[in-house]
Amino acid sequence: MTGRKSFYIVAPMILFIIIFSLLIIWLFVLNRKKGASDETTLQSINLKTMDTPELKPFVWKKYINTTAARERNGVFEQVLDNGTIIRYSIDPWLQQKADSILSHFKIPWAAVFMYSIKDGRILVFKGRSEKDKRLTDLELITKAWAPGASVFKVVSASALLSTGAVNVTDTWCYHGGSHRLTSKLLVENPAKDNKCVNLPMALAQSANVVFARLGKRYLTRKSLLYHASSWGFHMDFNFILPVEKSRIKILARDENAVAFTAAGFGEVTLSPFHGAWMMSIAGNDGIPVSPWLVESVKSSENKILFSHKPEGTPQGRVISSTQAASLRKMLELTVTSGTARDAFYKVDEARYNFTCAGKTGTLARTEPEYLEYSWFTGYAPADKPEVVFAVALINPAKWRTKSIFVAATMLKLYFEKYHKEKSG
Repeated sequence: MTGRKSFYIVAPMILFIIIFSLLIIWLFVLNRKKGASDETTLQSINLKTMDTPELKPFVWKKYINTTAARERNGVFEQVLDNGTIIRYSIDPWLQQKADSILSHFKIPWAAVFMYSIKDGRILVFKGRSEKDKRLTDLELITKAWAPGASVFKVVSASALLSTGAVNVTDTWCYHGGSHRLTSKLLVENPAKDNKCVNLPMALAQSANVVFARLGKRYLTRKSLLYHASSWGFHMDFNFILPVEKSRIKILARDENAVAFTAAGFGEVTLSPFHGAWMMSIAGNDGIPVSPWLVESVKSSENKILFSHKPEGTPQGRVISSTQAASLRKMLELTVTSGTARDAFYKVDEARYNFTCAGKTGTLARTEPEYLEYSWFTGYAPADKPEVVFAVALINPAKWRTKSIFVAATMLKLYFEKYHKEKSG
């Protein structure tokens, strides 16, 4: 009995000692694993990353906002909250003048875009809206918010010349269609077609019926879409920020869709950015010039994060040199004898001592309210282009001003500054 009592006393003690020992061993092993893990974590940390970093290269792009930029020592700069400085290519004086003009006329929506055709430097990048003051320069320049209207006739003219069936000397007679286009006008009517023009004058005077009839006769949906693509529609532009694609839609089931689109009455959208880019094709002998906006970016520690470098390889040719020369003559006629003449001539006397070439576009909508879109895209001087531009406005029923007058004023200011001459 004594031995059995001893067993009952000793056995629990031995069991307790065994369990306690196992617990100590388990805690020891666990602690070693944790220590190894901590050591690995410490070794894997790069202490440099623990410093607060400056804005990383390319991240600064999302802060681009020329509306927030100001003139500083003769240059146009935007200072970010962390001290990073974005220096723009924009001419501060011309930018301010553009803003003053748009502010003076209190235009509901407007954009003025101008850049050098020699190197792509953007000189004016101004958007302003009296209707929605939240809209930025970037939105009003790069968004395809306006219908292409008669500016699209430049693409149509290029497509027609490319067929070989239409040349610049052929004469085409028509009637009506000055402000609107109907299917009835697409049918030739010798008894009424008493106004005759060649293709250059048809473009200069924006003869809707001529372009509609020529489009219906010589162009197909496929060919017009092909040329529109060559001229930048549905294209991604090589720009520092996204540019909304200008779009064109031609319904296959509509037998008159090609005709109406060729005349500028189709489902076509266009951004001011794209409008100016199109003019660079004609002004630069058939090869487009890409605009650039940011000259340099420096951190708060004066470290260069970005510096603009000229393009090494120019963009591909869009049209032949011969066709570009033909288009330039047509576009010059728009100013000397066509729809832009009033802004550049007073009776028979030139208002300015510089020449200009371009294309106007006007289109009105009535729903939900009356609004009139006004375009003028072009380049100057007409013979040796230095700058390309696009001005797009939306006027209410009681219009404030037209794009041709804003463009003429901006060109006058440009030549006054860069040529040191008074432009009348």
